[in-house]
Amino acid sequence: MRRIQLLILCGWALLMPNYGSAQSASQTSTIPISKTPTSPIGSRPGGRAPAFQNVSCSYDGAALYITFVNGEGECELTLTDNASGIPSNYYFDSEAPACLMVGELLSASITITTEAGNTYVGEF
Repeated sequence: MRRIQLLILCGWALLMPNYGSAQSASQTSTIPISKTPTSPIGSRPGGRAPAFQNVSCSYDGAALYITFVNGEGECELTLTDNASGIPSNYYFDSEAPACLMVGELLSASITITTEAGNTYVGEF
């Protein structure tokens, strides 16, 4: 039920005209996201290729859009406003693109923790 509500909200947000937003949809900025190491370098057994993961993230002045190439289950995103230091938590499933309405922020730090145990970080 929660997924359906999230999809409806994201669809509605994408279809609505962008009234009063500081940025227009053409000014969406891409946020580089990197995976944090979960084990010390060199501790992995040899002979395995590293796992491929590509997480894309963008922000349009009101919403944060996150897409995982390889889904990792339920995710918790912690968004910390760099001006106030106040964190906000959001939850989404990485199997489908996520649209999170976060409001207008000038600068923020992002931490995504996945059900698979991986952590990704980014900043804008």
